[in-house]
Amino acid sequence: MVDNALGPEASKAAMVWHFPEGSQMLHNRIQIRSGEHSAEAVVLPANGTIHTEKDDTGLQVLGHYSGHLSMVAVFLTGEWVGSKVMNIENRLIVNGPKQILLSIP
Repeated sequence: MVDNALGPEASKAAMVWHFPEGSQMLHNRIQIRSGEHSAEAVVLPANGTIHTEKDDTGLQVLGHYSGHLSMVAVFLTGEWVGSKVMNIENRLIVNGPKQILLSIP
């Protein structure tokens, strides 16, 4: 998933993604569900910076950057959990059971 926020060039663009209660950061990944049907998300900035904060309702991922912000989320389930996910020169690379290469718009 790719999300963009646009703001005036001289000010910050920002966005917040919310993950449900029980989600937690583990090794730069957001564990959404564990156990037999585990699921995780890897969130990468296409530009800008991101950080996470825990609150009463779950986990918040916040991003900000001057003028234009892009964030990418890759949701991994089943045999894809734990796959290496990278953003290299606006190309998303997922190395799991197979390799996936996608351009980030």
